[in-house]
Amino acid sequence: MNPIRTFRPCPVCGERDAENLCSLDYERFIEHLPLHYDIVSCRVCGMVFNDTTASPDDFNRYYSDCSKYDNNNIVGASNISPVERRRYGRMLELIQDSLTPEKSVIEIGCGYGGILPVLQEKGIHNITGIDPSENSVRHLLNQGIHAEVGSFEKLSDIPPCDFLIMIGVLEHIYDPLRALKNAMKLCREETVILINVPSSIDYGEYIRTPFYHFDFEHINHFSLPHMDNLLRLCGYSNRKYDYDAVRVRDVVNTTLTGTYGKTKVQEIIPDFSLSAQIKKYVDESRKNDFGKSIAALAASGKKLFLWGCGAHLARLLKSTPLSQCNIEAFIDNDPYKQTKKITGHRVLPSSTLHECGDDSTVAICSPLYRTLMTEELTRSGFKGEIVYLC
Repeated sequence: MNPIRTFRPCPVCGERDAENLCSLDYERFIEHLPLHYDIVSCRVCGMVFNDTTASPDDFNRYYSDCSKYDNNNIVGASNISPVERRRYGRMLELIQDSLTPEKSVIEIGCGYGGILPVLQEKGIHNITGIDPSENSVRHLLNQGIHAEVGSFEKLSDIPPCDFLIMIGVLEHIYDPLRALKNAMKLCREETVILINVPSSIDYGEYIRTPFYHFDFEHINHFSLPHMDNLLRLCGYSNRKYDYDAVRVRDVVNTTLTGTYGKTKVQEIIPDFSLSAQIKKYVDESRKNDFGKSIAALAASGKKLFLWGCGAHLARLLKSTPLSQCNIEAFIDNDPYKQTKKITGHRVLPSSTLHECGDDSTVAICSPLYRTLMTEELTRSGFKGEIVYLC
């Protein structure tokens, strides 16, 4: 037991007494978000979350100014893949009995569209997307979908809806209880709320990349009991739920979807089973943190190109000797990151790698795009060595 007093209140019950499960440090890749997190378990209700000295405003600035979800190349951000279409269809099965064409739907945190075009295809046309990104809203408007710039803190005068949807949102929110209570202005007595989050109880189920589920953005780690607690505090109880294992490119993630309706019961039922599962996940991650591979890279002295500037690489640079390698440049196809420097090194597009000689090594550091990156290197005729740090 490692008891601490947290900076950030528990996102469910608001208490600050917690157990520290692990601490993670990151190299600076992006603005606004913190470089250190303690992954903690609330000793009052059992919720697991990231403790940080960062403020809600820091996270709000990140999502409005430089979010990766503005990038149309990000999986899930725009064109709907067959995998995503199946995933959204499975979510909608939870509400299909009452989802008729005349119903109204609002999605908060809609990004580039996600489930809204699927609803449109099903004949549901009274749909609205709300997102802090002007680019995302513009994209939806160009698709003929009503959308408005906004957030939980800035909801315009939109009439209440029949269905309120949040997919992949609450795990990002500094104060999800306050956010949900603000969102209640979009609900009437019979409104059904549909929420989808990563299933933290399953973090270790498909583990390959250490600490993969602890990134810059996911600061709340929900299991079903804790999501139910959060919604009950807002006056909503669970009606149905579903777990779904989804493969997106090279990564399998398990998500949890729940639907909620109005209730008079507002109570927290503590549940501490998640903490034990997260401890196992942390232990397995520590055993597989690429120590031997990174030591070999440092000893070789070869020019090293690190491809995939995400949270995983940011953590490796701080927690392993990777920064001591002969780093030539970082590689990433995000235009925003290409305007920055990381540890004093340039961030270049992957198209530059074909110019590298056989004395160069590319370390692939993106769990999601591992196969695509390998295929691109093969097509380009890259003659150097390829290693995998993910």
